[in-house]
Amino acid sequence: TYPTEVQVASIPRIIAGRDTALQCFTGSGKTLAYLLPLLLLHRRREMKNACKKKYPRRKGRRFGVQGCGAVGCVVAPTRELCMQITHQAEQIGGLACVQQLIGGANIRRQKEGIRAKGDRLALVVGTPGRLYDHLTKHFLKLPQTGMVVLDEADELISDSPRNNYKLHLSQLVAKIRRQRANRPRGLAGGNVNSGRIQIVLVSASLSPSVLHTAHLSLGMERLVKTIDHVSRSSGLPSRFNASTESERKGDQSASQIMKNHQGDGERLQEEEGFAVMPALAPSVKHFVVFVEKRHRIDMARRIIFALQSKRVLLFLNKDQTVKDCVFKIQRSTIKMTWLEATMPKSQRKEHMNHFRQGKVKALAVTDVMARGLDVLDCDTVINVEPPRDVLNYIHRAGRTGRLGRPGTVVSIFDEKERVVHKKLRRSLSHIEIPEVRVVNGNKQ
Repeated sequence: TYPTEVQVASIPRIIAGRDTALQCFTGSGKTLAYLLPLLLLHRRREMKNACKKKYPRRKGRRFGVQGCGAVGCVVAPTRELCMQITHQAEQIGGLACVQQLIGGANIRRQKEGIRAKGDRLALVVGTPGRLYDHLTKHFLKLPQTGMVVLDEADELISDSPRNNYKLHLSQLVAKIRRQRANRPRGLAGGNVNSGRIQIVLVSASLSPSVLHTAHLSLGMERLVKTIDHVSRSSGLPSRFNASTESERKGDQSASQIMKNHQGDGERLQEEEGFAVMPALAPSVKHFVVFVEKRHRIDMARRIIFALQSKRVLLFLNKDQTVKDCVFKIQRSTIKMTWLEATMPKSQRKEHMNHFRQGKVKALAVTDVMARGLDVLDCDTVINVEPPRDVLNYIHRAGRTGRLGRPGTVVSIFDEKERVVHKKLRRSLSHIEIPEVRVVNGNKQ
């Protein structure tokens, strides 16, 4: 097994303890790009503890200093993404002792899990709200945590009014930083000095405004975008070519990057949020279909038959339309299921496993539910309802074409939405999105 280009470019920088903003198209191996350095930090700490007398655990409030051995904390916006990261970390082997802290799960069982693992805990993965609850209630302490990873960082720290994570996230990082600065003398941890924490941003779409917000609210000092060579060769603006810029100018602070691109933030906000983002896999083909609004779901069904897809993800904008889509498509011979925010955790996990194992052919989801989902066999994405902006389109399209596999993205637009379609086409001018017709289940 060989590392991907994005892993080769980013792992040495992360191991060196430098703040990093990692951007590349989905399915390029970004998760392993930060899990492998965390594994190395964990092994270094184990070797250091083996060479000297183990520091005795100090009694704290109620449960004492629990989880003080964790070298890293990974924050993700959704429960499904947290479970996926936890599964990958446990598969590595060296990070077998991982604690998952997500909302909707039994908090008492999570406390018992933290207490049972104790100093053996290597990594904490969770959602911002639940992590903050455990830290403020002193159920979890992370004095040795030297790295905080924000997976899907654009969703976590964006300035969008829909963002509910930003406040918890800044308080979470500040609390970990205080615990690290006040850790007992002789308690080693991480790869950085004193109370400083290494911040790693990971996403398929990182705009200058997101980087600026991270600099102001999280205290990031050095930022470099690491972009896969395939993205750089796709006719994208040179300002996104981080490798070339870093070779010419060296490391830059976030404020310097914002100064150099001070006009980018305004340009990214124009055209109702549509902007060019270099994060689309080159192995994916894109198409668009125009139909009347009332025929959207029927068109999606015909597209599934026309492409003869193995796994299909259908994206809609609201939970209610997700249920309507499932009800109408299930009346045909297509087996499908769905995910929604109000589902119990066990039911969501069951539906997701059915889709991964091939028991159902199609899965209907909303944008939030599908953030970071990794299904290697998914070869088709259908946007039954158009995305809100280009960032949503990028993350939807990233569910297919994983690790260089071929994939197809079909977007269904109403005739009245041609203006929205033109804005999207203008933002994604570096890729070809032809218009197709589907007649009697056959693509033309």
